[in-house]
Amino acid sequence: KNIQLETSLVSQAKRSFARLDWTGVDNGQLTILRNGRQLATVSNINEFTDRSLKGLYGSVSYKVCEAASGRCSNITKLRLGK
Repeated sequence: KNIQLETSLVSQAKRSFARLDWTGVDNGQLTILRNGRQLATVSNINEFTDRSLKGLYGSVSYKVCEAASGRCSNITKLRLGK
């Protein structure tokens, strides 16, 4: 079973956030990576909002990985800014 990641850019009150949603994950801890670096570790959820996009430009990539098995999702890219 593959982990499928979808990302979208959400704008709210002149700020942008990245919304991540995924399926195909067994219960347990997940590591969320942005541009290849660990951004967060979450447990037993299937969504996450990256609110720390300020100062980032161009595009960012995301991937989620199960901590226990090492299985990872597809990599998604979001284009930021102008």
